[in-house]
Amino acid sequence: LALGLERIGKTVTVSCPDPAPGEAAWLPSADRLVDRQPERDELLVAVDVAEPARLGGGHLTRLWSRTESLVIDHHVTNPGFGQ
Repeated sequence: LALGLERIGKTVTVSCPDPAPGEAAWLPSADRLVDRQPERDELLVAVDVAEPARLGGGHLTRLWSRTESLVIDHHVTNPGFGQ
């Protein structure tokens, strides 16, 4: 997703409180994961996250309440927390 957005000229921060697990370390740009909030928070996108508490690192949970957001998720337990 990040690579596709960058291809169309968007600035992307890939944020996660944990490094990519071993089975995902081969993915392109897996080494770009950072544990910090984006410098500019125009749109937050959560991928495969069933609820805000799973965003990890409280910084994203705080941002989520005041920023445009999109959730791409398949879990039936997702309460629909994105805009």
